[in-house]
Amino acid sequence: MYLVQSNVSLAVAVHAVGIQTEMVFLNLLDAKMTTPEKKVKDKVKRILGDHGAYYFMPATGGYGKSGVPDIVACYKGKFLGIECKANGGKPTALQEKNLSQILGVGGFAFLVDEGGLDEFKHLMEQIRDGHAPVNAGIIFDLLTTKE
Repeated sequence: MYLVQSNVSLAVAVHAVGIQTEMVFLNLLDAKMTTPEKKVKDKVKRILGDHGAYYFMPATGGYGKSGVPDIVACYKGKFLGIECKANGGKPTALQEKNLSQILGVGGFAFLVDEGGLDEFKHLMEQIRDGHAPVNAGIIFDLLTTKE
């Protein structure tokens, strides 16, 4: 068994032991690289998927528009912009601006962290049941860590 310390040693170790082991090493690295925010995103995507919503995660970083929500979705004719945070994270000014623009055109904007997942699920159930909250021009702030 090799203890991998860097990407260079990963390449050497994989080459030395064969392709089958490459998959094991890469899966171990992926598991270690899961951030708390990624866990929130995965749970939000699971909730959306359970409801049959259409969603995607826009590409940013030089190729897309900065500040767009982490997840863009459409459910029962409602446009949703969802910004995920973890560990007390707060949205940037640009992220808040984009969420406000979504509100301005009649969409729903959400800020969700690990403590707000149950409330997000409840809001999705309300939309499913035809009791969607009225867009009152406010962001659904489901962040549980407030200043």
